[in-house]
Amino acid sequence: MTTLSNVLRRPGTMGWLILAGGDPVPELESTFVQRLLELVDPGRTALSLVVDAGQDAGQEFCEWFSDLAGQPVSVLDAIPANAGVIQQAWLEAGLVHLHGGSRVAWRELFADNLFRGYPEEILAPGSVLLASGASAGALGTWMLGEDGGEISAGVDWLAGGLVLPGEPSPSHIPAVVDLLDGVTPAYALGLPEGSTLALGPDGEVGVWSDPPPSILLGRGWSAPGQTP
Repeated sequence: MTTLSNVLRRPGTMGWLILAGGDPVPELESTFVQRLLELVDPGRTALSLVVDAGQDAGQEFCEWFSDLAGQPVSVLDAIPANAGVIQQAWLEAGLVHLHGGSRVAWRELFADNLFRGYPEEILAPGSVLLASGASAGALGTWMLGEDGGEISAGVDWLAGGLVLPGEPSPSHIPAVVDLLDGVTPAYALGLPEGSTLALGPDGEVGVWSDPPPSILLGRGWSAPGQTP
């Protein structure tokens, strides 16, 4: 039997991975705000990694979190030259927020400069990794090009997955349909603007938003016992 926890497989057994279609715009009464503040350890640091510094949406989120949680947020440029500093700050943080840039830039930073394979330390105990927009789009086994026409390798932190930030309906994208029509078990995760999906360390899968994400399973999942 195929369940969401079987499909949405993430690295490690510690921490939470939060995927958002775009930089969240926090509303004090929202499920997203309530759950995020419940999960983030106030005794740990908060870190924001930025590609193409100066994006207003990411800065607004950092200011909001700092005011509400009473924690300063350290901001680092997410570039290969900062890899050593980023890795140390990442492992000490209770919240790591990713924003800005392109899917290719995030793939190169993670796959080539920070973490290789599936080390447990990607998500430390009590930590939350919030990937929004382009950064979320890089985390699957595959990722869609910025023009929507070509699929290439992603970071592979979501085995068998293709994450589509800002996309409410993956089924109308020809490259996605072609991928899902193959024999390899694959899925497309559509994350429209305002959509948030949370993956916990014990197989928890939670929708923290309205609109919800959409998941489209490929033909490879129809074979009994198949896993990515």
